Amino acid sequence: MEKEINAVNKKIKRVDRADDVLSWILRLLLIAILAFAISFLYDAYRPDDKSAVYHNGDTWITMTGTNIDYPVVRGKDNFEYLDKDPQGNFYAGGSIFLDYRNKSDFSDSYNVVYGHNMAGGKMFADLKKYYEQDFFDEHPGGMLFTPKQNYALKVIGIYKADAYASGVYGYTSVNRVLLESISKCKPIRSINLTGPGEAGKKILALSTCSSSMDDSRDVLFCTMTKTDKEYADIE
Repeated sequence: MEKEINAVNKKIKRVDRADDVLSWILRLLLIAILAFAISFLYDAYRPDDKSAVYHNGDTWITMTGTNIDYPVVRGKDNFEYLDKDPQGNFYAGGSIFLDYRNKSDFSDSYNVVYGHNMAGGKMFADLKKYYEQDFFDEHPGGMLFTPKQNYALKVIGIYKADAYASGVYGYTSVNRVLLESISKCKPIRSINLTGPGEAGKKILALSTCSSSMDDSRDVLFCTMTKTDKEYADIE
């Protein structure tokens, strides 16, 4: 009887070892699938290089020191791309998109771009980093690439606003109310948008949800300066 029990125990151990091996194989296979999926999404949403042409000439934004490196689209309203990728397919993370009231070529003096605040620093989640003084000081800008014109982006400041803030949303041109909102940014760079050398600056606002519990928004303001540069090395 004891021999039979030992034999059964040995078989059980062999089965357990086989199950362990199969379990590890399945885990490795799952990791490989996830790695492939991440790589695919990374390639789909990131330019191959910092040249002037991106994915058939799409508009593209990149901010140094962040994960913000995405195409920018524009819909018929500000809801179309909340749950669609740039190709129009369903995607819970949505797309980075320009306010539908702005001209698609960014020729307005004030332009607003929206993106979700996603986990893992995706989309516009990294905007909150600019509240940290050290990060703000060390990462002053980025680039906006469009089919006809590239812009160097210089971060002015970051502002926590209400989703319906009249001083931030609904404008297509720089005005006094907007400048008053920018003056409340913390931190903020020493820059005079209406003074000598700064008059006529175009402004880009990047907006995302601060919290899922209220209507607060993080809004990063940047000046837009025409440039022939094809990469982000803003100082």
